[in-house]
Amino acid sequence: FARGAVFGERPGKMPSMLKTGRGAPAGLLLYQQEQFPEFFRGLLIYPDCYRMKVRAYAIERIGSTFAVTQQFTLMEADDGMFRPVQALAGPDGAIYILDWRTDSGGAGKSWGDSQHGRIYRLSWSGTAEYPAIPLTSMDSWSQLASKSPDALFALIKTSGDAELRNRAQAELLQRGNSFAKEWLALANDVSASVAARALAIGAASTYFDTQTQAAMTQLLAHDNNEDVRRLAAEALNRHGVLDQKTVDVLLNSARSDAHPAVRRATALAAGRMAERSIPDVAQGELIRTVATHLLTTLASTDRQDVYLFDGILRAIEYCGAAGMEPLVAAIQSGDQQQIDFSIGLFEALRTRPAADALDRILSDHADALTTAQLQRILETYRHILLHPTVDSSGILAWLQQHPDAADSLQVTALQTLGMLGGGQATGVADLALRLLQSDDGDIQLDTIHAIGELRIMAAVRPLVDVIADGNRRDEVRSAAVQSLGMLRAEAWPFLDRQDQGVELVVDDLVRLCKATTGSLQADILSLVSQVKIESAVPLAQQLLQSDDAQTVAAAIDVLGTRRDQAIQVAQRYLAGEMDSQQLARVASGLQRHVPNDANGEISNLIARLYQDGLKISNEPSEVERIKDLVRRTGNAERGKLVFLAKEKSQCAKCHQLEGVGGQIGPDLSGIWQTHTIEKLIESVAVPSKEIKEGFATWNATTGSGQVYSGLKLSEDNREVVLRDANGRDIRINKNEIEELDPSQTSLMPDGTVAQLTLTEFVDLLAFLKDGRSQKSLASETQD
Repeated sequence: FARGAVFGERPGKMPSMLKTGRGAPAGLLLYQQEQFPEFFRGLLIYPDCYRMKVRAYAIERIGSTFAVTQQFTLMEADDGMFRPVQALAGPDGAIYILDWRTDSGGAGKSWGDSQHGRIYRLSWSGTAEYPAIPLTSMDSWSQLASKSPDALFALIKTSGDAELRNRAQAELLQRGNSFAKEWLALANDVSASVAARALAIGAASTYFDTQTQAAMTQLLAHDNNEDVRRLAAEALNRHGVLDQKTVDVLLNSARSDAHPAVRRATALAAGRMAERSIPDVAQGELIRTVATHLLTTLASTDRQDVYLFDGILRAIEYCGAAGMEPLVAAIQSGDQQQIDFSIGLFEALRTRPAADALDRILSDHADALTTAQLQRILETYRHILLHPTVDSSGILAWLQQHPDAADSLQVTALQTLGMLGGGQATGVADLALRLLQSDDGDIQLDTIHAIGELRIMAAVRPLVDVIADGNRRDEVRSAAVQSLGMLRAEAWPFLDRQDQGVELVVDDLVRLCKATTGSLQADILSLVSQVKIESAVPLAQQLLQSDDAQTVAAAIDVLGTRRDQAIQVAQRYLAGEMDSQQLARVASGLQRHVPNDANGEISNLIARLYQDGLKISNEPSEVERIKDLVRRTGNAERGKLVFLAKEKSQCAKCHQLEGVGGQIGPDLSGIWQTHTIEKLIESVAVPSKEIKEGFATWNATTGSGQVYSGLKLSEDNREVVLRDANGRDIRINKNEIEELDPSQTSLMPDGTVAQLTLTEFVDLLAFLKDGRSQKSLASETQD
């Protein structure tokens, strides 16, 4: 998540217009027809499948973009089957809502069952203030094909139905470009509506030529309407050819137009026209002129309008290498204000010319920068995501030229190399091993993470020393275990050679595992099992006797990878040799072997594990009984305690709610308004019925018969990484895997509620339906 910025939290990332909550917004409609009152026109209609309602948003222009000014619920239902997923406007002017009308589509599916969907048609039946509006004909769109050009132009000029106007324009365009003069005449007709002129500008742009460019440039320079000027600039953006006259108009408008949306559009147009001209060497000077003037404009632009500021910056970026020249010149200036401004711009850039310019800064101007400024430059490389990846030679050269640079800078460079690739160069391993000995715990931690990312095999034994050093912070020792897991043996292509990694220190890890306790011991045991199961099994069998719950849990997970060992663990649990809090983990170890349970032994053991625990079915009568208990006796505050009891309910161990809990299963924030009690009961009683997309369980079977289960985090030519139910990452060499298949079984085991009493289960449901109790969760746990 080092590069994540969902809501514009990082340079170069733009904030969204509105946070709609969980779920990806889809099926959006911008209503622009006449069969609803005036206040409906321009509304965004959003089918919110997750919250089972249709919402409407009123928007208005704010600066160079738009903002939501009002919202209301347009449609909702009182049952859990309503799943609106798309809104459309029909030729009759009605709003049509597509409803999946389903509670579940089965494991691994988030869509309906293709049997129970519905389509709702919304129309305006009238109020005292706004009388009823009849729908129009269903063939209003298809009739356009028979209309004459004059009738279509008249409709574009006079109709209040934007959708009908758009389709009339499309019909005329489909008949060829014989109406070029008419479109340009309409675009220049100041007596026509802005809507009609907008369509004319769009139509004229479909056969763009020198005459069209001259007309668009003239509109941009002299028209009184900001929307017309903006659309003229966008036409030049898409089709314009770079020339001095057009550039002068664009740059002047970008600098001084009264409307920020026009300034943004004209800057982008100048940048795009420059970008198309980069291959023409003769245009180089004009491109540099564009970049220099845009940077001057950017320096005087109000950063409060983030879309305007970003638009001008993107225009500079489109100028390629020429666009980077004035930014590098600002670094050269020695003026700290200009340097900081320029670095801030580089942090938002995402192109190869920007990366090349960063190399030049590190090579020629690093000595003019402060430590903080250099750190920002080194971090900026990470956000330039290209294929092939950004060349890391500039960073490596800087490291070699500055061996005495501050440790914080060198570790930043290491981390960047880890994200880009480039850890095989001479000196990188030596640098990492030196930084590993730093007295600063944060530098140790960052270095350890970089060692794993860079696959620095020379660090294997030093990492073992870190784990063994009881004076190091716990998180540092734990990170060393994780990075060791990334240092697996690697074969050389086309050569009979293999570089050994963590395989060389298995015996050391076994000794350390016996000497440590708690989560560190559990992490080491898990790593040993991934590298050499023969060494891990006897160790895990011994640790089943531990008094530490985390250690026992890890031992169960290790033994559960083998069918015979999973059965033995279950038999020991049934014999009363283990604490009841390990029930779900024991069952999970068995569950991964169910696909190979020909004689039914595994299934029988699972049934026996849960036979004395709470049983909740999804039968209608049982669901109604539980609902009634929740209404009458459910206590949300007691249910909160059940949710947080990780070794009892397992909820908070896997799921996050209002920022509290694990990240193995789906985030439950807002579940109180999105799930009915029926759906909550189903999710707990039959967790495999509907598995949220992205949270499917994968089973990896190795050649030696081990079966690993978890969420698949990544897969490449070298390894597969699964995250198990404890949140631990399991790395499996690709050449060891015989089968890798998605499971129809949830990572959340059946019978999870077996450890709860009926009262606890009812209280848990009450908590999951109580928004106030959930929202108080974060503050209470922090206190």
